[in-house]
Amino acid sequence: MTANGLFPSFVKMFYHSAFAAHVRTIPTRAWYPGIAGNGFYNNWFELPVDASDMIDALVAVEKVLHPPTTIFDYWEIWNYPDPDALPQPVQTGSLAVVGTSAGTGWSEAVEQTFMLRTTGFGIFKYVLLDVPTDNFFGKVAPASFTTPYNNLMAKLTDENWAWSGRDNFRPSIVKQATITLNEKLRRSYHLT
Repeated sequence: MTANGLFPSFVKMFYHSAFAAHVRTIPTRAWYPGIAGNGFYNNWFELPVDASDMIDALVAVEKVLHPPTTIFDYWEIWNYPDPDALPQPVQTGSLAVVGTSAGTGWSEAVEQTFMLRTTGFGIFKYVLLDVPTDNFFGKVAPASFTTPYNNLMAKLTDENWAWSGRDNFRPSIVKQATITLNEKLRRSYHLT
């Protein structure tokens, strides 16, 4: 296992926009099987939280940043049996959640990257793809965040959930958001 890897567990979120299919990988605390349902995590208070509740709560605040042409399809939970093993898929669930943003402006190949610090001073990045820009590109300081941005950050940093940085510490301090074009997507979309 390497430092700042995905051990002990992570979630893969699968969604698609009007332009392409995407997958996001989000580190978590350790996942545990449950007697019923999709298993659980211990949150940062060391209390159990249902895995699907945690994922559903995140999607509920993120969907307002995506246009109605974006659909959150499903998720997978992956778990490492031990630090030196390969990760294994342990649970999956469907979402079928549609974006609700009324945002305008360019969205094709747009990347919005949120940068946070963990409580261990590591970096936590959260990336949205093909989201409306309202024709703004550049950096956004936390003091200028919109309510949807703040709601997303609050969910990722909430101690009641089990989202984690790759350093195995809780995302804590929001540094900035950057809105730019993703060059790899631009090429795959054949944009000049």
